[in-house]
Amino acid sequence: MNGSSTINTQGFYGTKCVTTSTNSPGGRYESRSAWVDNNGNFWMFGGNTTPSDAEMNDLWMYCVASNEWTWEGGDSIPDVTGSWGIRGVSNPSNVPSGRMGSIGWTDHKGNLYVFGGNSNPWPNMYNDLWKFVIDSNCSACNTVVLPPVANFQSSDSTFCSSECINYTDLSTNATSWQWSFPGGAPSSSTSQNPQGICYNTAGTYNSQLVASNSVGSDTITFINHIKVFVAPLTPVITQHHDTLFCSTDPSYTSYQWYDSSAIIPGATDTFLVVTHGGNYNVGVSNEFGCKISVGINIAHNVGINEFSLNNYISITPNPATNQLILHTFHLSGTATVSIINVLGQVLLSFSLSFGEGQGEAFDISMLSAGMYFLEMKTENSIDAKRFVKE
Repeated sequence: MNGSSTINTQGFYGTKCVTTSTNSPGGRYESRSAWVDNNGNFWMFGGNTTPSDAEMNDLWMYCVASNEWTWEGGDSIPDVTGSWGIRGVSNPSNVPSGRMGSIGWTDHKGNLYVFGGNSNPWPNMYNDLWKFVIDSNCSACNTVVLPPVANFQSSDSTFCSSECINYTDLSTNATSWQWSFPGGAPSSSTSQNPQGICYNTAGTYNSQLVASNSVGSDTITFINHIKVFVAPLTPVITQHHDTLFCSTDPSYTSYQWYDSSAIIPGATDTFLVVTHGGNYNVGVSNEFGCKISVGINIAHNVGINEFSLNNYISITPNPATNQLILHTFHLSGTATVSIINVLGQVLLSFSLSFGEGQGEAFDISMLSAGMYFLEMKTENSIDAKRFVKE
């Protein structure tokens, strides 16, 4: 990385606190006081050098990013007598004597410590403890700007149309970002971490990031990164007396009804019989698992009492097979009778004249098995009953 392959090389000190490519400590051994500072740079104090086993007290910093040495403290000549000053009082003129074999460590603030060592003439052993406070003005390291490496992730990559996702930058050494989101809204961004990118049309899309800094840029493209599935068509809710009907579509694979936001257990059919007013919602799903919901507000008991309290008709048998008999009570005259399926569709409708207690039979053999509603409307009343066709 640095230094010479020649033995007993003499050091080149340059100017204290000035980093250059020609600076270098001389050849030496027993340089045991060595540290790594909070910026990842290497420090070294003292050691034995030639000629005549001379002891050094020089302090050096090696800047990893620039591969350069800086003479930070001490002297450029060997066997210097130290200046201890007053114990516990910092002073720029304080300096340990030249020595080798000293032990070094750092504290949590990044200060450098040196303990003991041997000084000339041999053997002169010390037990002095020194603390060196790094001067940031002296130990500035010429940082090398590394090129960026682009990378990112998204909060989701498979979802339904009209949904939105977030992107997170995972690049290194980047200072600016240029994003591209084909099919998204917005379709581009210069934010580091774009939020709320919405995809309104089903399809497969790429995602791209160009990460840049002062020395260059790097591009990463995720091919077919985003898969957007079509959302179900928005359903429509209609009300018929005490029953709510959800429109149907071949793409719907499931239904779920809610009383406000609370799920109604077992309410997974295309219709729902309600017992009280309030806000009702139905959610439909398709084969991709995409969902969409709509709601309806039912005024308190509007249409519900009308259905449940009038007892002007009855139907037998129930369940029925091919024939249904309609009985009327407290009614006479003409009415319109309708057969309605669970989707709210009128399948049969005809006029009927009747008298008190009259029973009228009619054919239902053309109906498929399932649940139906028989509705009877007169000029002044309406009533309906549910029945099952076997």
